Amino acid sequence: MRGTRLPDDVRRDLIAYVRRRRSDGVGIYHIARITGVLHESIRRWTQRDEARAGTLELVAVEVRDGRQ
Repeated sequence: MRGTRLPDDVRRDLIAYVRRRRSDGVGIYHIARITGVLHESIRRWTQRDEARAGTLELVAVEVRDGRQ
């Protein structure tokens, strides 16, 4: 499937499938082999999807001078 752009709905279904399989402990390389999609594509799509879903967020920090 290299170089083939998947329709958005197919990609969403694939991401949902990947999440289910990963939660069952299946590795990304095995999922890639089963689906015929490059593991790197799967990794990028799931990371991008997480960022869009708001699962990644900025956290406020306070920087202090450690000198006394």
